[in-house]
Amino acid sequence: MLTNSPWFEDIAIYLVTWKTPPHLSTTQGKRIVKNNASYSWIQGELFYTRLDLIIHKGVREEDVFEILKEAHDEPCRGNFVEKITTCKLLHVGYFRASLFNVDKQYVIQCDNCQ
Repeated sequence: MLTNSPWFEDIAIYLVTWKTPPHLSTTQGKRIVKNNASYSWIQGELFYTRLDLIIHKGVREEDVFEILKEAHDEPCRGNFVEKITTCKLLHVGYFRASLFNVDKQYVIQCDNCQ
């Protein structure tokens, strides 16, 4: 996988071609195939449907910190601990596999939260 590509590149490749990328291990490929029903690729965007049928949009690497900043720092948003901020983002429809980890790093760097 390219270092500057979105985190969901392997999932997108599978959804478009119905073939797992050759660089994946057997276990990783099986995981993508198994979870295939939860993902949709629509007009170049990844969507994830949870068990409760709420649809979330996949967040690209370059958009993560801007979204976190808006949810955490902006006026009327409030400075919340990382789990609350992440839950807010999930509630409004964003999805990223490591959103909780990235949010935790963002809150640790927030001057107002320290």
